[in-house]
Amino acid sequence: MNVVQSTFAKPLPCSDLSAEESEVLYPQPFCPEAIAPHRRTPFDWVVNLMAIALVAAVFLSALLQFVFLALGVVLLTVAFYALCRLIWRLYVWQSRKFHADS
Repeated sequence: MNVVQSTFAKPLPCSDLSAEESEVLYPQPFCPEAIAPHRRTPFDWVVNLMAIALVAAVFLSALLQFVFLALGVVLLTVAFYALCRLIWRLYVWQSRKFHADS
């Protein structure tokens, strides 16, 4: 097993290679620092801000959905309560009218 391992050359670190060498020896995902620049460009900041805005929009949408759902439940409860009170008042009025007539 040592004989097989010794026949292979040790890989060079990415920092010792030029961009062309690293692209041949190590494809893009394995050695990104030799190909991509180390400093951020304005385009990187724009992409980051757009990603943050997208995440914020998703969270805001979920929050608004929850608020409108809660508001809908409250309004339905109020409407149901008002309908029950109306039915009760009509029942009391009808029963008083019936007892007054008899």
